[in-house]
Amino acid sequence: MRPPVLVLALLAAAGAAAGAAEPPKPSGDIVLPAPSGPLAPTPEMEKLAFLLGTWKVSSKPDPKNAAAGVSGTDAITYGPGGYSFIGNFRGTGPSGTLRGHSILAWDPGGRRYLSVWTDNLTPGATLSWGHWEGQDLVFEESPAKGETGTIRTVYFAIKPDRYEWRMERRLPDGRTERLAAMTYERSSGP
Repeated sequence: MRPPVLVLALLAAAGAAAGAAEPPKPSGDIVLPAPSGPLAPTPEMEKLAFLLGTWKVSSKPDPKNAAAGVSGTDAITYGPGGYSFIGNFRGTGPSGTLRGHSILAWDPGGRRYLSVWTDNLTPGATLSWGHWEGQDLVFEESPAKGETGTIRTVYFAIKPDRYEWRMERRLPDGRTERLAAMTYERSSGP
């Protein structure tokens, strides 16, 4: 028995409609092919590979410095896909036990590094953006509400097994106020 002509016509129309169901692409859009596998970490993140590993962290006591006398370890590993670094800080200082986490990544759209820090002594999280100034890696953040000046964290004297950083406030009048200084010494490799 042959199917009725009306059923065949309806099936043909449904097939044509299904083939035409794909929406047209808007003109002017650039369509990139999907990557065939994971993307490689950016050269900007590879430049920061010196940070990977476990570090002994110390600072000298100083009554004018809130971070003075802090000591501990910072274990820095690759984040998902190798596109970021994740830090896990554990230490002690004048305020007691300090636990902190950081995430560092390259922002290709902004052409800068982004860093997030959060710890158990201060509420919220700190977002900063970074770039290289010669041999120094510099991160800047906006001041907290009610404060003035830009906060800068500068990684300097960078060697394979040691580096230092200092946190400073650049005041509107051009002066710089030192807020913290720490030394990182490698205790194990990446």
